[in-house]
Amino acid sequence: MAAPSLPDDAKIVAKVTVPKEVLAESMSTGAIIILVVTGFIVLLWLLGMLVSYTNIGNNGNFRSDKIEDRKMAWALALHSWNPIVNLQKLFTVKDGGDKTLNVLNGVRVLSIGWVILGHSFAFVMFSSVKNSQSLKVLFESDWFSLVPGGYFAVDTFFFLSGFLTFALLISKMYPKRGMIGIVNTLLIYFHRYYRLIFPMVYIQFFTMYVVRYIGSGPMYRTTWDWMNKSCFANPWSNFLFIANFHPWSMGSACIGWVWYLMCDMQFFIISPPLIVIYCLNRKIGKLVVLSLIIISMIINGILALVWDISMDGKSSKNQNVGDVVYNKPWSRMGAYFVGAMFGISYFELSCREKYQGLSNTIFNKCYDILKNSQIISLLVCC
Repeated sequence: MAAPSLPDDAKIVAKVTVPKEVLAESMSTGAIIILVVTGFIVLLWLLGMLVSYTNIGNNGNFRSDKIEDRKMAWALALHSWNPIVNLQKLFTVKDGGDKTLNVLNGVRVLSIGWVILGHSFAFVMFSSVKNSQSLKVLFESDWFSLVPGGYFAVDTFFFLSGFLTFALLISKMYPKRGMIGIVNTLLIYFHRYYRLIFPMVYIQFFTMYVVRYIGSGPMYRTTWDWMNKSCFANPWSNFLFIANFHPWSMGSACIGWVWYLMCDMQFFIISPPLIVIYCLNRKIGKLVVLSLIIISMIINGILALVWDISMDGKSSKNQNVGDVVYNKPWSRMGAYFVGAMFGISYFELSCREKYQGLSNTIFNKCYDILKNSQIISLLVCC
């Protein structure tokens, strides 16, 4: 029996029913506020460029080439918002200073590229729409072994953070034996906090209130609800830099990718007291930092034994490794304080001629031995 056919002039009409609450949904008050703030920031950008590249706000001093000398105070305030100038400062390597640290810029680029590469594949593997056969081909490639390595690339940033924090703060605090006063100590913490808090607050509220209106699709609303459930329940956890503890579950965190900032801030909080100890007694200071590295190794070993965590980061006892290892400070502080030890050694090496007694430290003795041996030359030749 032949299948029935439709006339050539027949029309097929599909009826799609959309819930009234979706059609009637209007932008929330929170979204409107965030968009107004965003518009205000864009306005400041435009005004900053207008002041920077015109004669608006000039104070009459045309002899100087520096804009700081030619503009009035209110104009300089707007100039500081110029996105072009700020991007130039961000991506320009300054002349002068300690040029031996310029190598860290390359380390940052390689590390962030590795992190982006790893997350790009992670989002594909964890998404609801994927081609399993294509993933299988990727997994069988020898080059794909580089991708899971991004799991450890974050520790590079902890290393750099520990290195720079200790190297720079020790150089400021050592001449005063660590006694910089309560006010200066509080300013160190305040400077660190306000540099991080404003962009993080903006990103959190933008994610909470605006993201739901800039996408669509069968999984979009579900994903948005999952991402923001904890944000509405615990909006203050990120602001206090305790979101890697509350909520405990990594999957329930608000904008969970800021777990790195939580750990980094927690490490930074205990760094000035450790630096004071080092300034008062170098041997005890190094011993304390070394002890923290060993403690981190012991804790990770115990957790791996208790929860039977394998090298691929999975637990045979159905324990979410992210909740007890991945974003917790006791697991990440090893890399930070290894960087701190290198920061101490860098300070002692670079200031050995400036401060009496530094030339006889264990780091400088090791450096002299390596310098006078053929090991470095062989490594360079290889």
